[in-house]
Amino acid sequence: ELKAGDYICVSVSDTGEGMASTITEHAFEPFFTTKEPGKGTGLGLSMVYGFMRQSGGHATISSVEGKGTTVSLYLPQTAQNKIEPATEKIETPSLSDGDCILVVEDDPGVRSGLSKVLDQLGYSVREACDGHSALAVLEANSNIHTMLTDIVLPGKLNGPQIAEKVRNRLPDVNVVFMSGYSGMAFPDGESFPVDIPILRKPFSKTELAAVLSSASTSK
Repeated sequence: ELKAGDYICVSVSDTGEGMASTITEHAFEPFFTTKEPGKGTGLGLSMVYGFMRQSGGHATISSVEGKGTTVSLYLPQTAQNKIEPATEKIETPSLSDGDCILVVEDDPGVRSGLSKVLDQLGYSVREACDGHSALAVLEANSNIHTMLTDIVLPGKLNGPQIAEKVRNRLPDVNVVFMSGYSGMAFPDGESFPVDIPILRKPFSKTELAAVLSSASTSK
């Protein structure tokens, strides 16, 4: 599945219990997980796979039950000796006093990182780890003008379900989705609100600023 050329292969192996072939053949699929409901989204490996393919590379998994697993990443080799870091011009959004973003993300590391970036962009930030917490924060903070929420969340409320409730209760609050899943529909057939902007993980600071600025001026 790779174009002819030179690649660097980085492999990580363990000597654990391994996986059956019925699991490894689905491991990179979005939402596939062997964890209990609420314990994992099944998006981690699919995001790795998607990032590698977008970079012109590939990812593979080989595993033998009782002997362990090997994950290999194939990265296209560059002929350049040194790559100068790209300089991005980030346009700071035009903010009003008290502009506040609610970040709804169950991964504490991702949530903390997003909050720091938003603070650098000049926003004040509130955080929530799931749908019910998000609604409670919105009800308690009248200055929140945008909710930035992951699509897949633990518990009974996912991103689109929160968005629907927010639109009904607080129509002045903008909604922006973020997700590592590349599809536009959910496995259970739930429709996707296409009129709400979505940030594809991983996204840059520039992309984040642009989407939030656009969402603020669209109303």
